[in-house]
Amino acid sequence: MDEHALQVRNAAVHLAIVDATELRSAVKIMCRTVDDMVRSYGPGDRNTFWGETALPLVSQLLDEAASEVKQEVAAKVAAAGARLARMISGLAPEMAEALLRLQSGAAPRTSAEHVESAECPVCHQQGWLLCSVDRGAVEWEVDEDGVPSRARVDLTAWPEAFECPVCKLDLEFLELAEFDFPMEISLEGDSDPFEVYEWEPDEDEFRGR
Repeated sequence: MDEHALQVRNAAVHLAIVDATELRSAVKIMCRTVDDMVRSYGPGDRNTFWGETALPLVSQLLDEAASEVKQEVAAKVAAAGARLARMISGLAPEMAEALLRLQSGAAPRTSAEHVESAECPVCHQQGWLLCSVDRGAVEWEVDEDGVPSRARVDLTAWPEAFECPVCKLDLEFLELAEFDFPMEISLEGDSDPFEVYEWEPDEDEFRGR
């Protein structure tokens, strides 16, 4: 969930302080997030979930949100392009290329649970997807006697923002969908998960008893 939406929610619930404009913006973000999840189950489920009364309003809010996101992205792309042009203005092509390569892939300014390299859509240098990470359920390998022997947890990264160290393009949450960035990334699993020290497998379950 977008941090802005959570901040508005917390202000409303805990402090009873609500700005109408910010509230509408937060509701659009929440509708988009929920609608994306519901759509994964099929159009019929979407109609049933929202119902005849709410669906027209949700559709209107989503249309408004999509238009606003496109406008915001267009402004950010234009600003990044202008910064890039100023950076290489007056340089010979080989010098400009060398300057861009020098800055490409520099460490991101923002920390994240996982960072994934990705090409910047403006300057085409190496930028970073800033991701949260979800841990799957503990899975056990069993030996020939059916006894659990080795544990593993699958890890999935969810891109939430993008930063380019060269042209300074910054994208957040819904803005990522305007480009060809992955929406989820499978990471190498954790072969020594901390969960196993908090939970022991039931041998009878593995043996079918």
